[in-house]
Amino acid sequence: MAQKFKSIYLNDKKATPLERSVTLAFGAKDHFTYDAIKDLSSVEIRELLSGLTYSEIERKASARGLSFNSYCLNRLKASIEKSKEIKSEKLVDPIHTTFRGGVGDPLHDWYPYLEGYSPDFVNVIIDKYMPSASTIYDPFSGSGTTPVACARRKIKSMYSEVNPVMQVISEAKIGARQLDKKHRDEVIKNLIKLLDDVSELLKGIPADTQLETTFTSCFGDSKFFDSKTYNTVLRARTLVDIVNATAPETAKFLLVAILRALVPSSLLQRAGDLRYKTEKELATKKVSFVPEIKSNLERIIKDLSEIEFVENSPLFVTENAKNIDKISDLKISGVITSPPYLNGTNYFRNTKIELWFIRGITSSSDLSAYRARAVTAGINDVTARKNVEALSPSLTSLVEKMEQNAYDSRIPKMVHYYFIDMIEVFRGLKSHLVKGATVAIDIGDSVYSGIHVPTDLILTELLEKEGYELVESVVLRKRTSRSGQTLRQVLLVLKFNGRKFQATRRKALPREWDEFKEIKPYQQHPFNKRNWGHPLHSLCSYQGKMKPSIAHFLADCFIKRGDRLLDPFSGVGTIPFEAALMGAETYGFDISPAAVFISRAKLGSIEPSKCRFILNELSDYIKKGKFTTEDLETAKSFGYNRKLEEYYNEKTLKEIVSARNYFKSKLVLDDNESLVLSCLLHILHGNRPYALSRRSHSITPFAPTGDYEYRALIPRLEAKLEKSLATLPDKSYVPGKVFFQDVTATWPSEVDNLDAIITSPPFFDSTRFYSANWLRLWFSGWEDEDFKNLPKTFIDERQKRSFDVYQTIFRQCRERLKRGGVLVLHLGKSKKSDMALELAKTAEPWFKVLDVFSENVEHTESHGIRDKGTVVEHQYLILG
Repeated sequence: MAQKFKSIYLNDKKATPLERSVTLAFGAKDHFTYDAIKDLSSVEIRELLSGLTYSEIERKASARGLSFNSYCLNRLKASIEKSKEIKSEKLVDPIHTTFRGGVGDPLHDWYPYLEGYSPDFVNVIIDKYMPSASTIYDPFSGSGTTPVACARRKIKSMYSEVNPVMQVISEAKIGARQLDKKHRDEVIKNLIKLLDDVSELLKGIPADTQLETTFTSCFGDSKFFDSKTYNTVLRARTLVDIVNATAPETAKFLLVAILRALVPSSLLQRAGDLRYKTEKELATKKVSFVPEIKSNLERIIKDLSEIEFVENSPLFVTENAKNIDKISDLKISGVITSPPYLNGTNYFRNTKIELWFIRGITSSSDLSAYRARAVTAGINDVTARKNVEALSPSLTSLVEKMEQNAYDSRIPKMVHYYFIDMIEVFRGLKSHLVKGATVAIDIGDSVYSGIHVPTDLILTELLEKEGYELVESVVLRKRTSRSGQTLRQVLLVLKFNGRKFQATRRKALPREWDEFKEIKPYQQHPFNKRNWGHPLHSLCSYQGKMKPSIAHFLADCFIKRGDRLLDPFSGVGTIPFEAALMGAETYGFDISPAAVFISRAKLGSIEPSKCRFILNELSDYIKKGKFTTEDLETAKSFGYNRKLEEYYNEKTLKEIVSARNYFKSKLVLDDNESLVLSCLLHILHGNRPYALSRRSHSITPFAPTGDYEYRALIPRLEAKLEKSLATLPDKSYVPGKVFFQDVTATWPSEVDNLDAIITSPPFFDSTRFYSANWLRLWFSGWEDEDFKNLPKTFIDERQKRSFDVYQTIFRQCRERLKRGGVLVLHLGKSKKSDMALELAKTAEPWFKVLDVFSENVEHTESHGIRDKGTVVEHQYLILG
């Protein structure tokens, strides 16, 4: 064995700081000793050295004629021999209580989650404390070690994790074992090709400009990468999106490989907290981004080739474990978890680069929003709270003592809030625990301003008041605080024999809902008229839009003024717009850029003077003819049922191409720009003089007919804009907010505390919105490749493979709703699928069915086009 070294820190007031840090050398004959102590902390090694100080060791070594190093090695050997019997009785090798203990295990090394533990640690706990557990839950899952280990043992498991980066890592690791041989071979083949081609691919694709914009909004002028690496990172985001369009399973693993490469190839270093590298570290720890991705891909390919298929899949039940009481009884018989330590670590700031890359943050306030949802564990997590619960006299006494001594007034609040948050989790968990359930908690204590916080003792006291009974407390590791105090990592093992916590009862459905079903008011005069409702509903024709009267009465049933409402499939904003007219605070998501612009125009805060300024600016832009020959020729040859050049006079088409370039030059459109754009989208095609095209249809651009007459863009746009400005809502209207958002991705943090979610997902086997609205999508920025690839990632197509795609939607709906909130789904039943039945089954872990109502729609009008696909019934599924 080559010589090995281990540094330890010796407490000795007489020694200099340099002397207190000692490096011991181990030769070939000492390898057994080295192996025994290599993973121990300084505290544990000092115990093996009988607690001797530097001076005492030096004196004893001299008396025996030995060097300092030889004396220490002899003493360690003797202590190890004496402690063999004790060591054999230890619960687990201390290294396995850390992330490093799992290094080398399949999947474990995919992302270095240093706060985690090893799979062996989970296995030991299961074997010793819960061998008969049928369902195991981890409320603070981190990178997914507990659910992955349970899945391997064929134990049903569930987990919660609030950090979206860790959610991505966990999903990839869990998904890896879910791949059968056929699909695994296909994924491996794809990854090998990526491994070979990634360098060239990243040179030939564009950077993600939206990600670049959010970097500035998140981090300002901060610089985290050199310019070359930064540009490659932006291209890597584009690559993930491209791969995801055609091979979503492969994209998950590519994303993990990239996430693991971000910090090492940046100007930052993750050492405790995320910080900038020193000049020395920049010179000696150079990591190139693309080679690092390739190295990570090799690791993933190797593991995928070796792991076995596991049929049962762990269920991601909530992001925030504080919300566990919002869902129905999960019948949990075991809990294995390691909550955040009360040590000031900012878990979200430590992953801020990865959060940005996965689009988990888009503004500087998002990190704070994540911290506010998580367990308070750091000073920066502390926010003002009302009616703070006094949990126990001992905790109150500790907090009061810290208030007198703490250098920062937030420290005692942090300690108090930490235990309040922890008890909130374990109190809510009581609604799911079976009698006699075993709960294993890996926890560590801390020191602030010289005051020891015995986290394990306080937590045990508080949990016993909640009906948990301490079975065993096992010291796993010891370490030293900065002030020199000995701290402990402890495993608390408890049994739950208390009373089940009663979750909030769901409210009864309002009487207005009974009237909705009985009368069907949207079918009565005047609500059945084609153009009923606010004039802005006609801002822009759009295929797949819900009838405003249906949206009106659904909103009237389930919300009142001041309520908060979300439509996660908002389309052109019909439901949130009706709710906003009633005085509700509204949010909408959609993945169609055209729909998002139209929704923002209807729900935004509009200033007529700014809209007219934008129109004049656009007019000047068009007059200057800001387009290239390539722009025009590409546009002419683009189209679906017909090419664009067949729709327009050439002069009109040139103006349209210029206008498209104008809006594309603005990376983010505000509400006023969205209104001008929406007016232009409306006049792009139709069968009346307002339209720019030859005679077509106002909703779907059917093959055009008629003369190729020149139709000037600006006069028609101005007329449409003025008509729209004349119909802006009155002061009772509450502006809403619309996000360009994939509903299966992590939702924006501000969309929370909702009273109702009312939405109409894409009907199964109905008209595809992207093909029916192709011309407006083209103008909104889609290119030919987008039409080929993006639809494959949409719910429309994914639900054809499995309704499981709705799991992440239902989970987030449950969490973002208030307790007692309601989810209303407007669905389409076809001969191929009963959507209400299928989605009710998918929603079971999170919701109960409160009602289902159906009405036949085969008789309804089609407005001159087939807009129902194969839908024969409209269904209303009410979940709570």
